[in-house]
Amino acid sequence: MQQSSARKAKIEKWLEDHEIITLTQIYVEPWGELWRSECNKFGKVVIQIMAEGEEGLVRVFDCLSNQNAADAGFVCQKVHAFDVDLGICVFEDLAFDHNPQYSNVMRSSVMAMYGAVQAHFCESREIEKILPRTLAVTVLEDVLKRAEGPLPGDVTNLFQAMPGDDAPALLRQLLDRRGQLTNMARIVDAQIPTINHTNLTAGNFHMRSSRKLCITRWDDAVLSAPGWSLFQPFEGVMGVHRALHDRASLRETERGMGDMRAMDSYLDILRRSINIEEMDRLTVLPRAAVFGFLYHISTYFRYPVTQEQYVEYGAWTKAQLKSLLAYLEVAETFPDRTPPSTEKVPSVKLTTQVEARDAANVFREQGCLVIKDAVPKATIDRLTASLADSRERQEAEVAEGRALEVGDHRFMMTPDMDGPFGDPEVIAAPRVMGVLDFLFNLSGCVLGSHTVVTSYPGAKAQLMHRDNVDLFPEIVNQETPPVLVSVVIPLVPLNRRVGGTELVLRSHIHRNPEEPTAPRVLPEVDVGDAFLMDARLLHRGLPNLSDHARPIIISCYQRQWYRDFQNFIIQPPLVSPEKALERLPDQRKRLLEYTTYP
Repeated sequence: MQQSSARKAKIEKWLEDHEIITLTQIYVEPWGELWRSECNKFGKVVIQIMAEGEEGLVRVFDCLSNQNAADAGFVCQKVHAFDVDLGICVFEDLAFDHNPQYSNVMRSSVMAMYGAVQAHFCESREIEKILPRTLAVTVLEDVLKRAEGPLPGDVTNLFQAMPGDDAPALLRQLLDRRGQLTNMARIVDAQIPTINHTNLTAGNFHMRSSRKLCITRWDDAVLSAPGWSLFQPFEGVMGVHRALHDRASLRETERGMGDMRAMDSYLDILRRSINIEEMDRLTVLPRAAVFGFLYHISTYFRYPVTQEQYVEYGAWTKAQLKSLLAYLEVAETFPDRTPPSTEKVPSVKLTTQVEARDAANVFREQGCLVIKDAVPKATIDRLTASLADSRERQEAEVAEGRALEVGDHRFMMTPDMDGPFGDPEVIAAPRVMGVLDFLFNLSGCVLGSHTVVTSYPGAKAQLMHRDNVDLFPEIVNQETPPVLVSVVIPLVPLNRRVGGTELVLRSHIHRNPEEPTAPRVLPEVDVGDAFLMDARLLHRGLPNLSDHARPIIISCYQRQWYRDFQNFIIQPPLVSPEKALERLPDQRKRLLEYTTYP
């Protein structure tokens, strides 16, 4: 690695200040240096020095090291010290084995660990400040230019290093797939980004003396779609596809069985942690691996390599390109998942009865609606304070099994309505009731349940579901009147980071749960707004990626004859409704009068 004498002198002085004197070389490459040493302050250490211009990447190491403490997984190397300006980082030393034939058991463990790291940094503001987003469309444009021939300034072009007379034909096939690859790139770029290693080879999986695995060498990490780096542990993009789609053939070999187990370990983490559905996983992951491979070879354009490396990397590139082209052939038989819908949940600010009637018609069509400024902010403040005061009661209910667990780290509790939770501005908010009056027409509605659902930090995503069984399953793709409408009042702003509610528009009418292309939307609901949702609508709570709880009030308004027999087995749907009834205006007492009937 070439570096200026001034920088070299500063690095030597920094090492001396940290009592790191004697260095043993592990490797010196154009993209960086790795050394081993031992010092009184840290014991045995490894020192990584970044290439000039890439010094800031040491922040990635520190970020991952901090994640160790947060998740208690210690899947990344511990950082003892670093200097961003100099691009130097001192890690804990690890015993490591560069044997590429690591066991299938180890591979499954590594993929689970890798998935956990990606889950932790999904939509992480911390990592977004360090790593710029790497877009598949940009990578594709860059690589296809190089496939046509070297560009001025290129130091190494691995396409030109591919051996054999058939190499030019392979490049022509790649160029002929430009349209297909462009469509794939758009799908990949529409996914929620997370950290990707980009170099998941066996040489970067190490074992501590405690026998715990560790993933090292994150200096090429990028922010992109999950699946970006899978082409390496699964021996090519086609290997990723087979691990997802061609399991019958994989069962015939030990390597194939290992691929299946490793992929299942990775998918299990994604399924519980990252906002990516089954259909997305099957199509997005191999597509992301396409651009992970293309990105990987593009990183060599700016670095010189030895003749031995040129031959080795050229042969590897050819094998990977063949795997990619084979996948592009079969990918045509798998439908692309369309990017997330640009549709939005309708949002209204009601001031007249005419607007309320029109809003009710929109709700009937879409199955959901956001009503702006439905609850005064002062009321929200009282609700938040009351919830904080009852924290011990909430914790006791969870510990004693008196709160329904509605997902991972997600509990439903029934608050006492003798207080802010029974305030008429909450259970009979005028703007909300104006819409409900039109939805339930002359028959009116009652308040069937009034609960608080809290999603705690680290809560995983729910599966898509409907809150209640369909009363008329024989009537498909035809509108029937609403029986139950859930009104959600958030006590914190709802967005993707805290784990809002993702839903499938119009799924209360088009009730085919297998429909893969139905538009999914995430309503962003501010404090003071109310979010109305038909109980038949497909929806799920997203993972809570923040560091604070996400409490929401859910009030269910239903026809008088309807009863929820599913969700209130271990707790009541209402607590102290008679106290709230006393405070309701006469025209709204019908909401709770039924609770006084014998």
